[in-house]
Amino acid sequence: DGGEVFNVDDLIDIEWIATDNIGVDSVNIYYSVNGGDDYSLIAGSEPNDSSYTWTVPSTASDSCLVKIVAYDPSLLTDEDESDSLFTIQNLTGIEEEEEGKNKIPSLVNSLQQNYPNPFNGTTTISYSVAESGVVALRIFDTAGRLVRVLENRGRTPGSYSVLWNGKDDLGHAVNSGVYFCRIKINKFSQSRKIIYLR
Repeated sequence: DGGEVFNVDDLIDIEWIATDNIGVDSVNIYYSVNGGDDYSLIAGSEPNDSSYTWTVPSTASDSCLVKIVAYDPSLLTDEDESDSLFTIQNLTGIEEEEEGKNKIPSLVNSLQQNYPNPFNGTTTISYSVAESGVVALRIFDTAGRLVRVLENRGRTPGSYSVLWNGKDDLGHAVNSGVYFCRIKINKFSQSRKIIYLR
């Protein structure tokens, strides 16, 4: 709606209503940090289910907007954006130790939406780790078959990123389509949808 203040890595629900007399096939979701002068893709070819959970990126700005572009089967489009500007604060949660009162940044386990998405060539997949453990980061197809193991290693708390080049574990290029990136860190798991276009 505009006017909100979000922190980096907050999970917010972007909601919309998109209808016409033919039917909306899919939507693309974008955000801007400069009042709409430029937009970056959040998610492409999303189903028109009226809701998308977005992890707020690490870009501080008080001039942010979200834009939804809806497509019908004939690829005719219409769009709408936030009613007014909102703010992203580049603040990490802060906790104080009881004895020394030292301020320590608080990390959360999180899998970011890959960027770009859809992609052709390579895409960047970023994630954060709250406590030390084994990170399993894998790509699956829509049938649930394992396509690629991107990470399977111990990680200490921090933020990381890896590239996926659209190839399976044998080095073969995958077919165009929808894939899922799944992360497991100890008991935490999360998935994101990835669209690959050859």
